[in-house]
Amino acid sequence: AAAGESSSAKAIRIFNWVRNNIDYEPYHGIRKGSVLTLLEASGNDYDQCALLRDLLIAAGYPASTVKLMRVPNAI
Repeated sequence: AAAGESSSAKAIRIFNWVRNNIDYEPYHGIRKGSVLTLLEASGNDYDQCALLRDLLIAAGYPASTVKLMRVPNAI
């Protein structure tokens, strides 16, 4: 961590690192997991999310994955 860096600035730095260094690959579901996504520097949105979660946990943040589902309008 940078000297004097706030907790939120550290989390944003980790997020930006994943965004700027991991290429997007279009495929369905989780295929690589966080380790292979990091090693290959590429993955889909799910695998990038897993990598971000694990990097945040390693940095001491309480992080977990939340699955959101789109529900069609009932009208």
